[in-house]
Parts: sequence; structure tokens; C-alpha cells
Amino acid sequence: MNIEELKKIISKHLGIDNFSEKDRDEIISRLGENIMKRASLSAFSMLSHKEQVEFSEIASSGDPEKAHAFLLSKVPNIKNLIQKEAEEELKDIKKFSKN
Repeated sequence: MNIEELKKIISKHLGIDNFSEKDRDEIISRLGENIMKRASLSAFSMLSHKEQVEFSEIASSGDPEKAHAFLLSKVPNIKNLIQKEAEEELKDIKKFSKN
């Protein structure tokens, strides 16, 4: 799953198509970050100790594309994992917004 696909999913599920582009981009950016963090945490446990150390170094460098590329190369089902975490994040947001 790439960033554009993630943006479409977020926009569709939250019904923010009518928001200004600036507001929509801000919401999508923040949610995208949360989703990628969730997916990274889930994927971390699937890595070997050596890969965990390597991923930690990459993640702390602040380059999300490099971190994503690393996970793509090491976790075979990372795209499904990101999809699952996106759905969970959106479900959590919808649940929170109903309260």
C-alpha cells in the first residue's frame, strides 16, 4: 500500500471529501503517521534481533520512506499489515467520534 492509497482510504472512511484541501491534507498526514507507526510496531516483532536493531537505526534517522522500504524488504505481508492497521485506526477514530 502506498501513500496515495492510504489517503484514499482515510478520506473515504472519514467522509472528509468536502473539507478544504489544506484541512484534508493535515488530517490525512496525521492519521497516515499514526497508521504507519502502528504497522511498524506490529512488524517490529516479526523481525530478527539484527533486523530490529537495523530498523531502529533507520527509523530514528527520520526518513519514513527508507523505513517503509526496509519493512517492505523484510516483512512479506507488510502491505496487508498496513491495511489492517489502517482499518483499526479508522475504527478507533469512528468509535471515539461517536462519544
